[in-house]
Amino acid sequence: MLSSLHIENLALIKNSTVEFGNGFNVLTGETGAGKSLIMKALKLLIGLKASTDDIRFGEENAFAQGCFYVSDDIVKEKLSELDIYPDEEDNVFISRKISTDGKSVCKINERPVSLSKLKTVSALLMDIHGQNDTGIIDEKSQLNIIDRFGKTDFSAYSTCYKNFYDE
Repeated sequence: MLSSLHIENLALIKNSTVEFGNGFNVLTGETGAGKSLIMKALKLLIGLKASTDDIRFGEENAFAQGCFYVSDDIVKEKLSELDIYPDEEDNVFISRKISTDGKSVCKINERPVSLSKLKTVSALLMDIHGQNDTGIIDEKSQLNIIDRFGKTDFSAYSTCYKNFYDE
């Protein structure tokens, strides 16, 4: 779970930190409020292409850092396979700095990592879905997402249901 996002020198944002609460969080606001800049920072953290045009005018670099609380043992196991370990409070920190020279520096828990590793680790910690995603429009996809989130196995239920209606 993303618990905080720190942004520096990204477009119009000089220095800002967004704290997220437990459960469902929603970003709302009028046009120009900065929602898309928060999404841009998150996209940097999942390893999408960075642009020097995103650096605040007059600055040398832009920076984004996400703090992720990891409570799921399966995710912790997958992270350990990648030699990534949450701190004593079960947090993992991912950061990325882009410079005006086009270079990008990625770090996980303050250790430099490749962009490829950043993508792999961030895929374990977050998914980004927007209003134009077509993968969650149909009902079957929605049910699969809910079932995965709830870690629910419906195989026993499906068998009983089928047996009940086949009789």
